[in-house]
Amino acid sequence: MLVAQRQLLEDEGLEFNITYFRKPFFLRRDIAAWRRDRGMKLPPDATRGDVAEAMGWKPVDSDGRLGKLFDAVGMKPYWGAQEADTMDSHRMAWYASSLSPDTGERMWRALSERYFEGKHTNIRPIRYDNHDLLLECAAEAGLDLAEARRVLQSDAYYSEVHESFMDMQRAGINSIPVLIFEPATQAQTHTLT
Repeated sequence: MLVAQRQLLEDEGLEFNITYFRKPFFLRRDIAAWRRDRGMKLPPDATRGDVAEAMGWKPVDSDGRLGKLFDAVGMKPYWGAQEADTMDSHRMAWYASSLSPDTGERMWRALSERYFEGKHTNIRPIRYDNHDLLLECAAEAGLDLAEARRVLQSDAYYSEVHESFMDMQRAGINSIPVLIFEPATQAQTHTLT
């Protein structure tokens, strides 16, 4: 979306005042069951690349669809991250977002750059349930590390994250990314031709 927004500004001079926020969405809560249901015989430490290959994708091929998407936004994909339960990463991001939307976005950016691009960390394996990785992201986002540890060692924000996820399910959202456009007021709604 942000690439399209930038392109519209550069090509057409159209500027949009867009605000956005992220909501929790679990990729796969039970990874073993998800793989089993799809007939994948992969070890528990299989990487994102291994899973993508098993699904018939060619993620490492820059000519493939996923490679082109990464190229379009100037990213180099990292396929060595491992799938994991994402609840702790969502709880940490919820905590960061409770401080401010900017802090929440910094947390998500730190997580995404590590998981999807393999940047800014020497921690291996890269997994969304690795507390050392989550604390490294928390530090980058400017969070109080003592409070971040407390969040990770408790069930803080579990119900909020779970309820938000259930709201998405009830709304019929079952994949990511999802963009929902809601005009702030009728006066701000414009038709582009």
